[in-house]
Amino acid sequence: DETGDTAFEAAVDFFFKLCCLALLLTVIQKEGVPRLAQEVLYAFGLYLFIAVIMDCFGVVSVLILNLEVAPHFDRPFLSSSLTDFWSRRWNLNTGYTMRFLIYDPICEGRLIAKQNDPTEEVEQRIQISQRRRAVALCTSFLVSGILHEIFIIYLRGRISGYWLAFFAVQGPVILIESIGRRWL
Repeated sequence: DETGDTAFEAAVDFFFKLCCLALLLTVIQKEGVPRLAQEVLYAFGLYLFIAVIMDCFGVVSVLILNLEVAPHFDRPFLSSSLTDFWSRRWNLNTGYTMRFLIYDPICEGRLIAKQNDPTEEVEQRIQISQRRRAVALCTSFLVSGILHEIFIIYLRGRISGYWLAFFAVQGPVILIESIGRRWL
């Protein structure tokens, strides 16, 4: 758990991750690093890069505003599944925001109106609820992909398409994982 309850703990967390990121970048740039090792190092690098940015703001918040900072990761590389990774471990603040702004309103019928038919069978209501959750999940990932693409457009001045494709696939893959878990 990555909480920064005190200014000292937040600063130590920040500088430790910054040093690890610098070391990782040094290793990645060396000749002869196998491709698979590079990919694993890039994954850790992405985690460290985001963590360093978030910890920087966390240190400022703790030092200047005396605020307790919510954790933004929960050991993402210990995830037991994609669902666990995306919903409980990776970029928690963004996940909470997506849930609040997109997922919950779709599930609750605030963005897509519910059909209230009193004669509706219980099984049918459960199925609509599962469909609603599936639509909410896929929409959340699609919006995340669009936001990543906007960020890439801002940085590079062109659309890559990779981020949108990556996030658009995550929703259906998690649904398949969920069906598989229920089947087993």
